[in-house]
Amino acid sequence: MYETLLPERARPAYRVSRWKTLLDSRTETLVSRGYAPGTVAHHLREWVDFVGGFEETGGPLPANVREQEVVVYLERRCLGRQNDYGRVRAALRLILKRGGEWVRRLPSPCKPTSTLYDATVPAYLAFARHHRGRRSLRADEWVLREFFGWLAAQGVDELGALSAVHVRDYLASREHLKPVTVAGHASKLRCLLRYLGMESAVPTGLAMAVVSPRLYRLRDLPAVLDKDAVANLVRAVDRSTALGKRDYAMLLLAARYGMRPGDIRGLRLDEIHWRQRRIAFQQAKTGRVLELPLLVDVDEALVDYLRHGRPDCVAREVFVRHKAPIAPLGPYNNLWAVMHRAFQASGIAPPLGRRGLYLLRHSAATGMLERGAPFGTISNVLGHASMETTRIYAKVDLAGLRTVALSTAQVRP
Repeated sequence: MYETLLPERARPAYRVSRWKTLLDSRTETLVSRGYAPGTVAHHLREWVDFVGGFEETGGPLPANVREQEVVVYLERRCLGRQNDYGRVRAALRLILKRGGEWVRRLPSPCKPTSTLYDATVPAYLAFARHHRGRRSLRADEWVLREFFGWLAAQGVDELGALSAVHVRDYLASREHLKPVTVAGHASKLRCLLRYLGMESAVPTGLAMAVVSPRLYRLRDLPAVLDKDAVANLVRAVDRSTALGKRDYAMLLLAARYGMRPGDIRGLRLDEIHWRQRRIAFQQAKTGRVLELPLLVDVDEALVDYLRHGRPDCVAREVFVRHKAPIAPLGPYNNLWAVMHRAFQASGIAPPLGRRGLYLLRHSAATGMLERGAPFGTISNVLGHASMETTRIYAKVDLAGLRTVALSTAQVRP
């Protein structure tokens, strides 16, 4: 059925393959999802070569690309050509998938959990979601998985054996990490121990054994761009292409409103109220609804993308992938490539520190501060839960700081 996509050498094997029906079904799915002809041909060729190794044995195909047989095949197939490894593995993932879900990439395998972890952490995470309103607990889960794995290595298999010495030793084993990272681990561990103390699973005061590195709240300056650099960055985007129209609209949302990458990625058509000239969306980080005015240039950029750039897609998200499969952007896509393309087009060297869309968020905040906007207004626009978070931008308002600077005569004894 699709043998014209294959080179002559592979066509006989394709015709007589035991999995010809599966090969045709997967190929038809790729075609229906809009994959480029060259990509379809590459995947089919890889599939035929791969299943050929199982024709004589008569056994079933492996369940997924993590099976040892697939790993061995990939090492042999891509020997000396590491650039091919990802493309071949992606092709095999599509032929070995199970069920109706179309899996573009597999999540990283999680480390095995201990019995103590399984008996303790799921209940704590449910408590944090329900009673503390926590939306994302991936970082907590990862840190606690590390902690309970460390406890298992120390022979601690029940909460009654957990002591302050274990807590301190675990944090000491994290000293190779940056202080801010260790502080994050300590905070998450302290929250768990407080919960366990409340449940009488450990002594109430055990959380006090968690000693966090001393951090100075306003010790670092946020990386920002001046208004001319932001304007040049946005202006440099090539809006003659569909991808350029998408990048331009995303950059404007970050530059004008300081929207987070997750909020831009998840912005839905229903959240743009064209007649009322406003945008109202639920923030991914806080869960609070943030309502903003629909600015003229943002309006024009969104309309241009939706009418002339956005691929046909039933998804309600504004921004979607521009390569097959056409679908909403992945949940872990931080839109770093959008900023990377803009920096390359503009010729601007990114500052040290943040180089993604958060750089435009910080720049938007400092720009509003320079124009005399009150901290409360800036906090509302950025969607901060506390105004204390907004005050960090006062450190880069040099014009404002000069107005309160003391003269040398005032500081002389």
